[in-house]
Amino acid sequence: MASKIAFSPPSMSIRTERIDAWFGLAGSCMSDSGWEVAARTKNKAALSHRSSPWGGHLLKFEFFNLFIENAPPNPSDLLVRPEVRGTFDDSWPSIRVKWEETYAPGDALVQRSSTLWIFRLASVLFGHSSGPSENSFFYDPKPIPARHQLRRDFPEPKDCSYAAFQDYHGVGQEGILIARNLGQQNRFRVVLVFSTPEDKWPYWAAPFFHWLTDTLHKAALRFLNRPLVQQMRAIDANLYMVLGMRSFNRGPPLLPEKEDSSESISISNKSGDVTHWTRLKRKFRMTEYLHSFMAALGYDLKTYQSLEGRTLVNYQCVVLRKDWETHRAAFVEAFSLQKAAYRRANGGTTAPSLVEDARANFISEGSNASDSPSPMIVKTVVRKTFLELEEEELEKFSEIPLRRSKSDSFGDGWTSILSEGLQK
Repeated sequence: MASKIAFSPPSMSIRTERIDAWFGLAGSCMSDSGWEVAARTKNKAALSHRSSPWGGHLLKFEFFNLFIENAPPNPSDLLVRPEVRGTFDDSWPSIRVKWEETYAPGDALVQRSSTLWIFRLASVLFGHSSGPSENSFFYDPKPIPARHQLRRDFPEPKDCSYAAFQDYHGVGQEGILIARNLGQQNRFRVVLVFSTPEDKWPYWAAPFFHWLTDTLHKAALRFLNRPLVQQMRAIDANLYMVLGMRSFNRGPPLLPEKEDSSESISISNKSGDVTHWTRLKRKFRMTEYLHSFMAALGYDLKTYQSLEGRTLVNYQCVVLRKDWETHRAAFVEAFSLQKAAYRRANGGTTAPSLVEDARANFISEGSNASDSPSPMIVKTVVRKTFLELEEEELEKFSEIPLRRSKSDSFGDGWTSILSEGLQK
């Protein structure tokens, strides 16, 4: 990828609270309550508005029945993550997004530019009267840093929401797009909401509202059916992998240690590598553990604790699939030694095991993360003075199904290209 452009810090003064506030507004954006209708076109689209709860004004463009060609079977997969869009999508030159940095899967810093004339017209009609005409509606001919975030199954299951935040000469440009399936695979209701800095409504522009709404409806239809979008969905589906840890009821897994110490657990092996192991001295979190484990082996593996705005339980994390495939062999070799050290340190016949392509388990809002999977009912066998758990029963009752996903050759190829680009 090309060298990065210098700009303000990644947060761009966009606080997490503000991002959460926008996503918290998503549910009310899908409701008619509290919105004043300004224009409606023959069951195709509508323009509504209301005061913003944090100051300024909100405009809502609603498209009732958009046809999406070859829409994905899971409606929440309709929109692609910003890191995929910003690395691969040059199919719509009027709106360009260039990836810069990934904070978490579905949350990225991008460089965004737009020359879509309908957005400029909207800026003239609804924008900041005392500021530049190009504001509030993402009309930016030159690239500007932006924080983009996607959340799936939000605000309701099978929904998909994509929000954007950026600053234009001190004027915040913020908006959210929400897609909801209508019960048929190719039919969606789409809502697009923008904010303006002043709590005003240009009643004088009413003659333009119907035409503006209809034109934006056509633009939304073209955008959601733009070329290459199906290929991007294939990349998106195989970009990441969820890893999980299980069977560590006797304590968290151990970490490699370079030098022997009084607290080390030492084992001998033929290769002579990784002979010393140490216990975790902090609460177990898979994302921290795996990163530290690989760092001790000399590898820098990026791990994530959240996925599309939702926090994973502590015994799971997310990695780029391409990264994991690169480092997997080194991990498996060292982790097998860890199992031997774990049994020596804790007794018994079981040891922690890793699950690849695990089903993601998320922390419910208001709950605490669990250090390990929920307790399992397993068969116990008493041998001499040791209480041991049968490995077969742990496999049987594990909450995380063991499976490896197999992508088609097209998806694998494009995923490799994208993963390599994300690491440059």
